[in-house]
Amino acid sequence: MKERTAIVVSDSTKVNPVLLRWMKEQPNAFLASEWCSFKGRDLRAVELNMIATAFLETDFEWLLLVDADIYPTADIDKLLIADYDVAGCAFVGKDSRTTHGTADGIISVGCMKISRRALEKIERPWFKFELTHGGTRYRCECVHFCEKALAAGFHPLQIGVVGHCIPMIVLPVGKDEKQIAVKFPSQWDLSKETKL
Repeated sequence: MKERTAIVVSDSTKVNPVLLRWMKEQPNAFLASEWCSFKGRDLRAVELNMIATAFLETDFEWLLLVDADIYPTADIDKLLIADYDVAGCAFVGKDSRTTHGTADGIISVGCMKISRRALEKIERPWFKFELTHGGTRYRCECVHFCEKALAAGFHPLQIGVVGHCIPMIVLPVGKDEKQIAVKFPSQWDLSKETKL
């Protein structure tokens, strides 16, 4: 299965070193910039569509999309050998919640494996941000893709979890140098915090 899977890691931002080391151990791992000329975190859907289009021009049977800030665990190897048309690993987002939950149906494209068969049957564009009339993003490319996959008869499945390299706030707790408080920026309310 690994030999028939193209692993494409987004390099619109700096790829974390653990993921780079993991890529070197894989038979068919590529940076997104090797597959498409587009780079831009704000228009990730465009990059994903270009990668999927380029993938269909290869002989690979599976496409594994991985974001640059994903920290691989043993579950990513389980995902690589899973024989499902659309599957992915869950991870915690910057808002301190698991991206799209941990249930099947809607999964994150941050670590998602898609079969050639699914991409050929799912209506294009595969990935798209959908905006309100005021231009505020309310649905990400993950939800768009998963809904189109479901409509085409492919049920996205969660296969384990991976890590996510994200900013955290770390402070010492009192005078004990071994105790620390760790919070996501979205959880930190500076108006309620006391000085050390």
